[in-house]
Amino acid sequence: MLTHKDIDNTDKIETMRMDLYNEEVLYEYETIEHQYLGYFVALLCSLFIVWMSYDSSHDGLDVGEIIIYVGGGLLLNLVFIF
Repeated sequence: MLTHKDIDNTDKIETMRMDLYNEEVLYEYETIEHQYLGYFVALLCSLFIVWMSYDSSHDGLDVGEIIIYVGGGLLLNLVFIF
């Protein structure tokens, strides 16, 4: 047989469950938001690196410059995303 105390506990448990659910959803939203912000900033940095490499050498890119700029772009991607 249910008592008044059991009903109160059920309401408290349900309230706590909903609070935890809302907190998890908010955390996931903030994580996704920061991840997309990181993608955007990394893309801008990569485009800047490509533009600088194109602008600085009019004789074309050699293998060393390509390795440096691609490696730098990947490092910036990792820094800004994670």
